[in-house]
Amino acid sequence: MSAGSTLALFAAKCAPRVFDLSSDVRNVSIRDQVVRAQLLARELLQEPECQRVLVVGAGISGITAAVALAAAKREVLVLEVNDAPLSLQSACDWRYVGPFMYEWPSSFFDDQTYPPLGAAWPAAPGSTPRWPSTPAGPLNPLPAAALAAEIGAWLQFQFPAPGILCRVNRAQVEADVKAFVAYWEARHLNPATPLGRPKVHVPALGGMVWHGALPADDDFEVDYIVLAAGMGQENTTLNDSAGKPSVVGPRFWLDRDQLRAAATANQQVAVIGGGDGALQDVLRALTHFEHPLQMWHFLRGGPGFVATKDYPAWQADKTRQALDDVMPELSAAEQQHRLVSMWHPTEDGARAAVVDEVCEALAGRLARQPDVEAGVLACVRTGTGSVTHLVREGHFGKAYLLNRFLVHLVHACQGPNVTHLGRMPYQLLRHCETKWAERSRWRSTVELCYQVERQPVCTGDFDQLAVRFGVSGTPARQMVTLSQDAKALRTSLSGLQLPFVVPD
Repeated sequence: MSAGSTLALFAAKCAPRVFDLSSDVRNVSIRDQVVRAQLLARELLQEPECQRVLVVGAGISGITAAVALAAAKREVLVLEVNDAPLSLQSACDWRYVGPFMYEWPSSFFDDQTYPPLGAAWPAAPGSTPRWPSTPAGPLNPLPAAALAAEIGAWLQFQFPAPGILCRVNRAQVEADVKAFVAYWEARHLNPATPLGRPKVHVPALGGMVWHGALPADDDFEVDYIVLAAGMGQENTTLNDSAGKPSVVGPRFWLDRDQLRAAATANQQVAVIGGGDGALQDVLRALTHFEHPLQMWHFLRGGPGFVATKDYPAWQADKTRQALDDVMPELSAAEQQHRLVSMWHPTEDGARAAVVDEVCEALAGRLARQPDVEAGVLACVRTGTGSVTHLVREGHFGKAYLLNRFLVHLVHACQGPNVTHLGRMPYQLLRHCETKWAERSRWRSTVELCYQVERQPVCTGDFDQLAVRFGVSGTPARQMVTLSQDAKALRTSLSGLQLPFVVPD
C-alpha cells in the first residue's frame, strides 16, 4: 500500500489486492454502502498500480465503487450474476429507503435527499448516486424500486463509464477470484515468484453487456479486485418436528408486502426475530403506515397529518410535547450505544439490551399519558387479526432506534382499549424458542410450536409468517477465506461510524 493509504483500505482488505465491501460489516444501510464504497475507491486511487479493477457484484456498493474508479479514468469491469444491477431493490416497491430516515432523532432525519439539501458538508460531485426528492417533498423516503430506477438512470449519464456484464457464470467468477488471490498470496510470501498473473477471460464468463464497454482485450489483466457480492444468504426457514426444513418465509426484499394487505388486518400474523427486519415487519403488519417516519409524523401532528375522531389535533399537540420531552434521553442513549459498540463489538448484544431498556422505560412513561395512548392506538389497524412477535433473546437485537422505539411504544400502549376499539393487538414473546412449524393440510395456515422460557410448550395457527433470522454465508467467503484474527480485525474496523457523505 502507498503512503496515502488510510483506514478504508484496512477496513475492507481481505487478501492481497482484494477488498470486500459486503462481509462482516455492521453499518449496512444503502447510504452506508454508498459511503463505504466511495471511501474505498478514493483510497484505491492513491495506489500507483491501480489501473484495472474488477468489481464483483452490481449492487449499490459495487456500482458506486465502479463509477468512482471509472470517473478517475481507471479501466473497470463489473460482473453481476443477475439480469441487471440492483436486482433485489428493483422489484421491491413496498420497502421504503431514505438516506437519513434512520438518523432519527438527529436534527436532519427528515431530509431524504442525497446529498442532503443545504448541508454544511457537501458531497463529492458527479460520482455520488442521487437520492431525489419524492413528488410529496424531501421529507419522504423512496420505495426501493424507485431508488433503483433513479440510480440506473444516473448510471447512464456517467462518463467514462464502467463496463457492466450481467448474467455471468458464477463458478467462473469464483475461480478467477481464487486464482488471483492465490497468485498474490504467493507473491507476498515470495516476491521472486515469476510474473504472469492470472487474467479474467471475459468470453468464458458469458453474460450480456448491460452498460458501458467491455475491456478491449478478452483477457482482462486485473490490478485490484473489489468484492461487492452481497451481505449473504438470508435465512427464512423453519424446520418441522423431525428437524427437516418445512416452512420457508418470504425474503426481506421479495415478500410482495403480504403483511400490509387489506386481508391481513383480520389474520393471525407471526413475526420471528428481534433484529431490524423483524421490527419493520411488526410495524408494517400492525400499523396503517408505509414506513416508520409516517407514524412518527402522525403522532406529532406533523406533515401529512389528518385528524380523526379517535385522535383530534389537540391531542396530537399534547403528544408532540410529550415526545419532544423524551428526545434528549433517546438521543443520548443512541449515541452511547453507537460509541460503545465501536470499541466493544463483541458485547453488542449486551449494549443492545441497555438501549432497549431505555426505550422500553421511556415508552412506558409515555403510555401513561392518555393523549399519547390515543395517538398510538389510532396508528394501529382496525381488524380482528393480531400480531405475535417471537424473540429469542430478552431484548431486541441490532435495530435502528426509530423502529425499536416505535415498537416499544406500541407494546406499552397495549391494553383493554386495543380490543375495545377493534384494533389489532400486539403480543411480544421474549425468551421465546421456536420449536417447529408445519403447514396445515386442511387450511392455508402454518402451525407454529414455541416455548417461552420454562412455560409449557404452545402451538398456534398463523395465516401470515415473517421469519427474520438474518444472513449467513456471504458470497465473498466462498472466494476468500479469512483467518480468525483477520476476521476479528475486519469486524472491529467495520464498527466505526461512517461519515454521512464523502466530502468534496
